[in-house]
Amino acid sequence: MSDYSYGFDDFEKMIDEVMEIMPKAADEIVKEISNEVLHEAIDNVNGPKNQNIMNKKKSSKRITKLGKKNLMAGLLAVSAGSRYGLGEGIHVKRGYSQPYPVSVNTGQLKRSLKIKKISNGKYKVFADIEIANYADWVHNGTSRMRPRPFLDDAVKSVINSGRYVEIANGVLEEFLGGL
Repeated sequence: MSDYSYGFDDFEKMIDEVMEIMPKAADEIVKEISNEVLHEAIDNVNGPKNQNIMNKKKSSKRITKLGKKNLMAGLLAVSAGSRYGLGEGIHVKRGYSQPYPVSVNTGQLKRSLKIKKISNGKYKVFADIEIANYADWVHNGTSRMRPRPFLDDAVKSVINSGRYVEIANGVLEEFLGGL
């Protein structure tokens, strides 16, 4: 009977090395995908500056120059136009199919987005309510504000785009490239 174990020791050694590397590689894959979700969520809340907040002094000067009578007439015209379907030219159309961007007043919501390692291979991306206690209201909406699920949409974007596969392939190539 011939011996078929030739080279099997080398193969077994390589398998042992792979088994040792895989938990580290899996953790790195999850970490990198979580970072991608975090950056996508930051993009979702990185809307334009809220001009009403940034130019508060300028707008109050404009109101004074217009006078209360002209201001009231303008507001009534806008209100009546939208009520009777005449305000088509008044509404601002944004080029976003999603409920974004979230306007930025102070940048607190953006700064509140964090990533935290829970355990090996488990990370969470979240909005820290210690920094932005209103994050849940923006994400889930209120009775007076539509939801803007910046975290859920970030996860969907990474999954639908297939970027997680590219990330996993890159990490595996980095970890297993030397074998």
